[in-house]
Amino acid sequence: PHPAAAAAAAAALRSGGAAGGSAAPQSPAARQDNQLALVGGKENNGGGVGSPLGKANRHSSKQHTLGNAVANVRKKHQPWSVEEEEAIKRGVAQLGHGKWLAILQAHEPVFLNRTTMDIKDKWRNMEKKVEKSKAAAAAAKADAAAAAAAAAAADAAAAAAKMKL
Repeated sequence: PHPAAAAAAAAALRSGGAAGGSAAPQSPAARQDNQLALVGGKENNGGGVGSPLGKANRHSSKQHTLGNAVANVRKKHQPWSVEEEEAIKRGVAQLGHGKWLAILQAHEPVFLNRTTMDIKDKWRNMEKKVEKSKAAAAAAKADAAAAAAAAAAADAAAAAAKMKL
């Protein structure tokens, strides 16, 4: 809808009247239909500005005004603290993988200005880091074993050469 029409419909909904000038009260179903029309015909499942903690979705960093999002608005990068990383580890251990909303709510004071998507992405990156360090440790162990085998083979060759003399 046109922004001016959307603003008029929103004002009508707030005042309890119907869009279009009639002051008759609306049924809850009609009110919901009008609200859906305001957000582009899609249900609004709690995302966006002003939503309760953890209900934000992947579009939560955008500023929504009557169904029109401001383009190219990104959340400022906020480095993760050690306390936040530890809270994510504890949350996954206690509540399970994928329970991002429960983790966010359980550690609410720690996760200021973080969404469930932020926590999920951080956990994924933390897992990648652990896998990478495990692979590096395994490669180092294999290198050490190969070096030990090469040293043992060199010692055996030296001992065989010494016996021939």
